[in-house]
Amino acid sequence: YQRRVHGGQGTYVYSNNYFRYSGEWLAGVKHGQGTFTMADGSCYEGQFTNGEIMGKGKRRWPNGSTYTGEFLLGEMNGTGTYISANGVKYEGEFQDNKRHGNGQLQLEDGSQYEGQFYKHHFHGSGKLTESNGNIIEGEFKDGKAHGEVIVKYNNQDTFTGQYENGLAHGKGKLVRSCGVVYDGDWERGTPKNQPTKLAITKIILGIQDIT
Repeated sequence: YQRRVHGGQGTYVYSNNYFRYSGEWLAGVKHGQGTFTMADGSCYEGQFTNGEIMGKGKRRWPNGSTYTGEFLLGEMNGTGTYISANGVKYEGEFQDNKRHGNGQLQLEDGSQYEGQFYKHHFHGSGKLTESNGNIIEGEFKDGKAHGEVIVKYNNQDTFTGQYENGLAHGKGKLVRSCGVVYDGDWERGTPKNQPTKLAITKIILGIQDIT
C-alpha cells in the first residue's frame, strides 16, 4: 500500500485494499476535495475536513442509490437529495442519515408527500397526495395522518375533521359529491352514529328542449 501524503494532492490505498482515497491532503490527513472509494463499488466524492467526510459531496452505493448534499462525520446531515435504486426520491433536510425537518418525498408507487419529517417519518404539518389521487392535508404523526386534516377524495368527496393513526376518528364532517353530508363523531374510519338527517346541499335542475 502507499504511504499517506503529507500535503497537496495524492492517493492512498489502505492496507486492507478495501479503501482508497485520492485527493487533497493537509498535514498528513484527508482535507479538501477528494474521492473515497470502496471495493464493493460504493464511493464518496466531495469535501473532507481533518480526515472526515464533512461538507458537500456525493455518495454512491453499489445498488445505484445516490445522495448529493451535506455531510457531517460521514453521515447525511443538512440539506440534500437522495434517490434510491427503486425510484424513491427525497429532497430536503437530513439528520443522522434520516429524513428529518422539511422536505419533499416521492415514493415508488407515485405517492408524494411535502412537509415536515421526524426521524424518517411524516411528522408535523404536511400534504400527502396518494397514488389514487386522494389528497390529505394537515397534521401527521409517525408516518400517518393524525390530528386535524382536510381530505379531498378522488371522487370529489371531502372530509374535514380529526384523524388518528391514518383513519377518521373524533369529530368530522364528510360532504359527498352528491350533496349528502355526515357531520358528527367517527371511530376508526366509520361514522360512530347512524345519520338521522339528510341535508341536500346541491340541486341540479334539468331543462328540456321541446321545440
